[in-house]
Amino acid sequence: MTTLFEETELRVLICDHPVTRFGSSTAEENGLDGFYKFRVTSRNKRSGLEVAVHIRVYNFDVFSAQEQQPGGRVINTGDCCVFTARTTTPSEIIFKIDLLGHDGQLIGSCHLPGSDMSGPAEKVYVITAPDGQALSEIKVQTHAVHPWPGLKEYRSLGAQVWRRSGQAQICGHRGMGRTMEEKFSLVEMETQGSVAHPENTISAFKQAHELGLSAVEMDICVSGDGVPFVFHDFDADLSIQEESTGVVHSFTTAHLMHMTYQEIKVLRNLQQNRTGSSHSDAEIILSGWKCSFIKDDLPEDYKPFPKLQEVLEDTPQDIAFNVEVKFPMTYVTGVRESNTASADRETVVNNILDVVYKYGSDRKIIFSAFDPDICLLLRLKQHRYPVLIINYGPTEKYDLYAGLRCSSTEIAIAMALSENFQGINGHSNDYVDSPWLLTKMHEHGLILWVWGEDNNNPEHQRKLERLGVDYITTDRVDAAISLKG
Repeated sequence: MTTLFEETELRVLICDHPVTRFGSSTAEENGLDGFYKFRVTSRNKRSGLEVAVHIRVYNFDVFSAQEQQPGGRVINTGDCCVFTARTTTPSEIIFKIDLLGHDGQLIGSCHLPGSDMSGPAEKVYVITAPDGQALSEIKVQTHAVHPWPGLKEYRSLGAQVWRRSGQAQICGHRGMGRTMEEKFSLVEMETQGSVAHPENTISAFKQAHELGLSAVEMDICVSGDGVPFVFHDFDADLSIQEESTGVVHSFTTAHLMHMTYQEIKVLRNLQQNRTGSSHSDAEIILSGWKCSFIKDDLPEDYKPFPKLQEVLEDTPQDIAFNVEVKFPMTYVTGVRESNTASADRETVVNNILDVVYKYGSDRKIIFSAFDPDICLLLRLKQHRYPVLIINYGPTEKYDLYAGLRCSSTEIAIAMALSENFQGINGHSNDYVDSPWLLTKMHEHGLILWVWGEDNNNPEHQRKLERLGVDYITTDRVDAAISLKG
């Protein structure tokens, strides 16, 4: 996969297989019971010239991109398949999808105009037989990936590579560990030093560096006016706590990705506000932040919502960052993480790249994201900083995200291989339960970064080290350092 400099890449992801929608007699008559071919071609509707189409199938057997052949490609039920074409005139391109039987006979076709493609969106097209009869439907996700305008200025920069060191490295989760979620008691967090250094703050990143961590993870959102800032959640819940009684009253929710950055900064000082005579002794709590975290005299390094620019400028250059790009996704249950994103994926990624390339200097940085399309944008739009896809397999702990690419660890690994990601940021239990996955990754040169609450358990950490994982993200930073040393 090469970086986009001037061309736009049009992508067509097959979301399901028409054979599952055909009647059984049609499937048997054409030999389609579990075995058939897709043939995808594209042409410029103005010039009539064909545009080369490449196909990727996310599996461990043949994962590299291959040019579409006239005879089509066998696609099995359950395969995750992507067709791509590159052009400088995306609105003039038309894709044609042919459905072929086992003997190569044309069963039906549909057309996808490039002018319909923008951000990733699922669409349904009717497959018609050569005689014009409607046979079935096919669901696809279309996506037009445009070049990042800023790349021309930096195209001479070399690519960074995160190589395996042979020993598991410790990564501080959000700096010194998360502090906004009540997963641990206050005593436990004080013991680990987390409370003194709130998560996702410059203070936490600096302290992690002081302790000698090799890498730190941070979460990046983008404000409504395009400013990348550090915070884990898309929304910030504001509550009022009465100092005399400790009673907490629900207040409001701040939708951060709809707010300007200046509006977001106001949240830092909300503890100065009072609600009036009914709660004159009350203080405002920002999400899970303790009131003591945001006192009037608290240094800037300890306050929430630092700009990504400030983090890159104000922390030592030898801190390596795993920059997780946040974008709200939908679960298989149909529930959406948040409805507050004011910008599309392309704008979010462009804004982040603008800052990272300008202020990142020679710092070691790796991008990561749960959203597969965010990962693709980060990989296609630039060549310097590698990309990890964050993933977890089926589990009782979390609902899966919607979409075939999020349905299993195996598909995530195959996607990383096919799309030239550096590796996987995966849930550690998936690899403890199925160590062959890590073996497969290392055979192909991928690195494995693991996350999960069990990583805070010293015995689990030892198990991960014996397996040969490359990076372990943990909340209990001090304990992990003591364990290693």
